[in-house]
Amino acid sequence: MPDSPEHPRPEPAPESPGTGGAEFPGGTEYPIGDLAPGGYHYAEPPPPPPPLPEPEPAPVEDPEPPPVAAERFRRDTPARRKAIPPMRGRGHWRLGISTALFVMAAAGAADYIAVGTRAVWHVLFWALLAGAALTEVYRERRNGWEAAARWPWPAAAVIGTIGAEVLVALLDSPAVIAGSAVVMGIGLLLVMLFG
Repeated sequence: MPDSPEHPRPEPAPESPGTGGAEFPGGTEYPIGDLAPGGYHYAEPPPPPPPLPEPEPAPVEDPEPPPVAAERFRRDTPARRKAIPPMRGRGHWRLGISTALFVMAAAGAADYIAVGTRAVWHVLFWALLAGAALTEVYRERRNGWEAAARWPWPAAAVIGTIGAEVLVALLDSPAVIAGSAVVMGIGLLLVMLFG
């Protein structure tokens, strides 16, 4: 049968001169190592690791860098270290809203509470306005602001008391509560429209 690439002819084993056959140390017919049949061989030792590269020397920086064109525009003090002065409130809108809410609450609850309790509410309202006015004076002195007008505080106290008592004398509590709901709805709509 002729040789073909699919079926090669086996090569004869080398013969040793003294025995007439192939003999290898260890009593086997085949050699140990790379010449063993089937492509088996001992594992090769791992190659030595490559040498580590030497670190490059750090660049030496010039102690005085050359001046740049924008050096004269540099800040002397970083912005985050500057003290931000407190801003003064604009107008007395909080005072007006507080007075309106007091009038609504006092006049709306007049039919359900005693006259003495309503009088206590008026005293507490005046005390809260006095505390707010003193706080405003303290903030002016601490921040070095110009003194603002003092008349809105007592005016709010007087208008709030008179307004609540006039509504109590003219209307009953359910009418005041309904009117308060309408006024608060209109105010909420204006806030949502104009922010």
